[in-house]
Amino acid sequence: MNKRIILSIFLKYYLPPKKEGFAITWFFVTLLPVINIKFMSGRPLAEQRLYIPSLGFCLLVALILIRNLPEIFKKQSLFLFVTRTFLTIAILSCYLALTMERDKIWHSNFTLWKDTVAKSPETFRSHFNLGSALSDRGEYEKAIIEFKKSIELNPKDHESYTSLGATYYRQGEMEKAKEMFLKAIDIFYNSYRAHNNLGNVYNVEGNHELALKEYQEAIKIKPDFAEAYYNMGNAYKDSGDIQKAISAFQKALEFEPDFAKSYYNLGNCFLITEEIEKAQKQFETAIRFDPSFINARYNLANIYYDKKAYSQAIEQLMAILKLDPNHVESHYLMGSIFTETGKLDKALKEYKEVIRIFPDHADALNSLGKIYMKKGEVEKGKIQFEKALKIDPQNGYVHYNLGKLYVIEGDYQAAQKEFEESLKLNPSIAEAWFNLGVIFHKTGKNNSAVEALKKATAVKSDYLDAYFHLGNLYLQQKQFHQAIASFQQALKVKPSHPESHLKLGLIYLYNLNDASNALIHLKKVIELAPNHPHAFQIREAISFLEQ
Repeated sequence: MNKRIILSIFLKYYLPPKKEGFAITWFFVTLLPVINIKFMSGRPLAEQRLYIPSLGFCLLVALILIRNLPEIFKKQSLFLFVTRTFLTIAILSCYLALTMERDKIWHSNFTLWKDTVAKSPETFRSHFNLGSALSDRGEYEKAIIEFKKSIELNPKDHESYTSLGATYYRQGEMEKAKEMFLKAIDIFYNSYRAHNNLGNVYNVEGNHELALKEYQEAIKIKPDFAEAYYNMGNAYKDSGDIQKAISAFQKALEFEPDFAKSYYNLGNCFLITEEIEKAQKQFETAIRFDPSFINARYNLANIYYDKKAYSQAIEQLMAILKLDPNHVESHYLMGSIFTETGKLDKALKEYKEVIRIFPDHADALNSLGKIYMKKGEVEKGKIQFEKALKIDPQNGYVHYNLGKLYVIEGDYQAAQKEFEESLKLNPSIAEAWFNLGVIFHKTGKNNSAVEALKKATAVKSDYLDAYFHLGNLYLQQKQFHQAIASFQQALKVKPSHPESHLKLGLIYLYNLNDASNALIHLKKVIELAPNHPHAFQIREAISFLEQ
């Protein structure tokens, strides 16, 4: 029926005699659906609703000009021609100026709805949209005022309560946010956004069970609501149920395949389950959909760092620093990479940048001290360690590094004190146990040295230097079997360690009179290190044993 009416109007008015009629009809017919009649109450009439009707107006003006211009040009005097031309240009200029002015208003959602509120202050929708624009700008207090005004004008608008609650949530005012979401649900139970946001409040409060219930309710109302699945994944992850979290994030991606945050958190789950390759893939996908996703790039850089793929890690870190030149973690990781690759001056520059941005970064001060120590600038290193300890006196690693510095200076008493303080704060620093053992050995406290070195190997089972030093201590104490066990442990860590083979060969040769085992290990020394400093004596011993 509607098609017949439209066709009749077209045939009746589009024919040459009545083109103007068609233009007029077009204008009014297309205007009817968008004027402020009852079902559009609360929504101001905006110019975008006149775009289609204006086609009829423009057509009508054009038809009138086409029809009358030839007669006008024939009959008019020069004065009339100039006058009409001037008026035409003036009118067009006015339209141009007005268009440019409106363009300023349409520059952003904020400017548009600020202007709309000024012109239609009694429409709740204008205040609601202005509140949303202000919230997006981070102007939460002003946004709250607008949402409250929207609610005042229309107390039954559940969306206003939901958005007001979301703004309180962003401010960290969870009780107020919860109250607003519950009010929205009370007005309209099927407000899936209110259920979802209420779940977020419960999750922040640590009530994962209630959070999951709200997310499930949101999904029940809107089964393809990707955000609710994403938030459900966060709740499962926070509660320690990683497999369910993975399933929820994957479900979110079914409905929204370009949801970068879902890929990111899915990657974080795979990090927890130590599925590094899967995690890497998720972070790479997150970056593909959102190249400005700093956290995804940083996690990817850490994966590359752990793999010693330093150039790829630096590529990600440089991309982050283009987005945020003051990203502290990226500067710090860059410093770590340059330290490990021996580029100490570049590392120094990065750690200094960290401290410029965040002067109380104890780890950066500690790393800066280590660089100075490696460069032989001991006093500069000490200054950095002391600064770090003023900020974080409970940092065991700083005490450990300060102890190493005192060893370089030959102050074993001060070094011992720092190593002991380090271990008091953090007993899992294997290197501190090792260095403490070395000091005990140097100061003649051999039993204490043995205990410290055993602690080092207990903390770090692949600690080659600790096993080797422990073997030497046992050998010095003539505890040959314990020495053999320690050197054998060293070889388990590094089978190609010539010094351990040499020690074993000598013990078997001179202390246990075991020629066959001595020959095996002495030959291994020559095989591994043909230019060993004692190669001549070792070869003579081998010749003697083979006779």
